[in-house]
Amino acid sequence: MTILIGLETKQIDYTSAFVQADIDTDLYLEMPRGFSIEGKIWFINRSIYGFKKSPRNYYLHMKDKLRKLDCYPTDTDTCLFISADIICLRYVDDSIFVYRNQAHMNDLVERIGKLGMLFNEENDMAGFLGVHIDR
Repeated sequence: MTILIGLETKQIDYTSAFVQADIDTDLYLEMPRGFSIEGKIWFINRSIYGFKKSPRNYYLHMKDKLRKLDCYPTDTDTCLFISADIICLRYVDDSIFVYRNQAHMNDLVERIGKLGMLFNEENDMAGFLGVHIDR
């Protein structure tokens, strides 16, 4: 859908967001009841939901991936990334992309997939962070 100033939107939701990021510390967990083996514990090598540092690890992971796609965070808002052709607003595992050139956006989405990131793609922004957007 075209916004009045001629920009298109796309929304991407990254699946299993936190576990896509590496963890920056050693983390060990006891096995849950029913799965435990005497004297054994789990060594976690990915960020997991509920771990205090997981949101930060995932942000740094996404920041690195977006830099590889030539999208850089702004000085005023670290969740706002800008490239030559595309603006990206991120919140945890959700991203809104605003663009003029469909070919550039298609290329970016393809490159996101090639970086190994798992995501679901919406062709237009219908809502973001629980806010319904109707144009």
